Amino acid sequence: MAVSEFAAKSSAAETGLGMTLDSIRRWCDVCDEFNEWQHKHVIGGTSSPAQLQDHRAGLTWLLRLTRLIHSAASDPEFPDPSVLKLLETKIWQLEQAWKLLYRPLSQPETDAAEMVLREVFPDEPRA
Repeated sequence: MAVSEFAAKSSAAETGLGMTLDSIRRWCDVCDEFNEWQHKHVIGGTSSPAQLQDHRAGLTWLLRLTRLIHSAASDPEFPDPSVLKLLETKIWQLEQAWKLLYRPLSQPETDAAEMVLREVFPDEPRA
């Protein structure tokens, strides 16, 4: 059966598009759930080295797959541009988490942080 016959016979083509958009929105919900979990357990909690390793792998794959979905949604013929903006927001959030947790500070960033620590805690010894 040709695609045009399939589309003409039923509203299944619309259902397919609706399912696609729903799946992308659900993916964004998964990203939100991951962000909530990482704030509670990784950023605000005490995680074991094994949990941090699992988190790093999970964040890596969420970023990769969200970028892949974004790539498909970036097609000029993609029917819902609001989904593209939603995906861009999720990528930004995941990238911020990566930078916070796994990107080492540059020397100027380290120097600035040390200066703030010396100002706020002048009597504390430095390592």
